[in-house]
Amino acid sequence: MLEKEFRNEDPTGRIIALVLLIVSLIGGGAFAVKLGLKGFPPLKMALFRCILGLITVGGIGFYYGISMRMRFKELPRLLLIALLYILHTITLNFGTQLTTASRSTIFFTLYPLFTVLFGHFWLPNDRLTQKRY
Repeated sequence: MLEKEFRNEDPTGRIIALVLLIVSLIGGGAFAVKLGLKGFPPLKMALFRCILGLITVGGIGFYYGISMRMRFKELPRLLLIALLYILHTITLNFGTQLTTASRSTIFFTLYPLFTVLFGHFWLPNDRLTQKRY
């Protein structure tokens, strides 16, 4: 296995600005959901989120010339992914409506931890070891 070389350099202003933007967007996600729920019910907000995602992904695909044609054999898996996404978004919106934005942020940031744990227990070849962690 090839070792990667990492250089310890002072980050440029552009890198710092990009990191601050990403952290602000991630950290502000729960706050934005909580604020949006004051004007829209959870299901309508979930619908808006799906429409915005569709426009974004479709626009990027169109811009880069990526085909969005679906093969019939992909349909069952895509429907399963769509169902899980819909359930995720609805439970996220209802849950955020019932708690504070700070508690919701904690749940947002715990997603990667649960992804690693569920992958370890449910996927046969995805074992969590000290080397892989």
